[in-house]
Amino acid sequence: MTHPSGRLINQKDLSNSMKAQDQDQLIWKKSSYSILLLIFLCAFLVRLVAIFSFPSPIVAADAVEYSEIAQSIAEGKGYALKDGTPTALRPPLYPVFLAGIYYLLGTNVRIVQVAHAFLLALACIILYSLGKNIFDLKTAYLASCIAAAYPLLIYPAYELMSESLLIALFSITVLFVLKSREQHYNAILAGVSLALSVLTKPTVLFALPYFVIWIFKNSLFSKRLARISMFLIAFSIPFIPWTVRNYDVFQSFVPISNNGGIALFDSHILPDRGLGFSATNKFPQEYRSITDEYARNRFLINHTLTYIVDHPGKVLKQTALKAAMFFYPLDGYWYPFSLGSRYNVFWGSVFLFSLGGLSFTKWKSPGVHLLLWTMLSFFVTIVVFQGIPRYRLPLEVIFILFAASGINYLYYTRRVWLTGILAFNILIWLLFRYVDLQHMFSWERITHLL
Repeated sequence: MTHPSGRLINQKDLSNSMKAQDQDQLIWKKSSYSILLLIFLCAFLVRLVAIFSFPSPIVAADAVEYSEIAQSIAEGKGYALKDGTPTALRPPLYPVFLAGIYYLLGTNVRIVQVAHAFLLALACIILYSLGKNIFDLKTAYLASCIAAAYPLLIYPAYELMSESLLIALFSITVLFVLKSREQHYNAILAGVSLALSVLTKPTVLFALPYFVIWIFKNSLFSKRLARISMFLIAFSIPFIPWTVRNYDVFQSFVPISNNGGIALFDSHILPDRGLGFSATNKFPQEYRSITDEYARNRFLINHTLTYIVDHPGKVLKQTALKAAMFFYPLDGYWYPFSLGSRYNVFWGSVFLFSLGGLSFTKWKSPGVHLLLWTMLSFFVTIVVFQGIPRYRLPLEVIFILFAASGINYLYYTRRVWLTGILAFNILIWLLFRYVDLQHMFSWERITHLL
């Protein structure tokens, strides 16, 4: 038998769990607004505490270009680097977001961090709305609470990177796509928010065909064409001013950025330190002699595509490795949130509970289909680009939804399993905390096995 949330429940467990769940649902529903406000404030406060517990971050790597472009915009000099050179190396939305803060409140990294904290706290509430519409009220609250305290959704608030904006935008995109079944304007909002997400980080572009298919399958026959048309038109419009500006600057069609060549090269030409790092030292000498930004980008794209054609076996192995890296729980190198252990106990717990949620969920639910297809779109990202944990962050919101569903189910029907999964994660955390296994599980070492 199936619970209204879509989870499969054995007949033996149904009579014991439904009454308790119905009572809990009534309590949650009566105080929903107060609880949501409390979750938002707690999520915001936790991120503020995390931010101000450390010195201001060093502006380095990608953050340098983001900040330089933002300062140029704020000073009225246009979308340009520090030396005044017009650029399209970075997608425009995050630098524009920074420029708005710089112009109104000054060039202050702390203010940017507070804005990040607000966006990530807002994402927790968006997650609640997704959980409520796809699963049930209890799962929605639980997912929102997990996200509020989840370290990997706290960390982006600290850095001068685009992930905070992307997580909020992409989460609300999924919500608008889900609600596009109800009204035309939701399809329009979904198209606009997806475009803004892509203009923040192009890796989410691969969700577009999956969202189109989902809207087609889940709209009334008489409204399918209209809704898909509205979605695609709304998606296209935000690109127009940016593309026109780029054509004026480069005399070429650049709808997103001139950074795709570098991303593609780093993803397929194995860097010395292993997958996930920069391979700039392997750029061909011819590339270094090219001065035009657009031409450099096209050169790297063509060079990488030639490499893929010439080395299909090696690329296939690297693709499998990138997929493993995407889920890799021993990513202490990437995010220092493992409390001294190389095992990321937070991601490990969410991942295992999400597997439980997937196992106990009825996959025929349209909402569940949307989440699964969104996850599938990220696998395309892995194939084309890198599978580093940072690219996983927008998707971890969906994993948290399935994890909350799994925890909720196990709490009412299989508490021994719930305890076992928690104990397993703690055991693995302790093992990698007190036993030196780095020489065996170093990501750099594993990638060089290719």
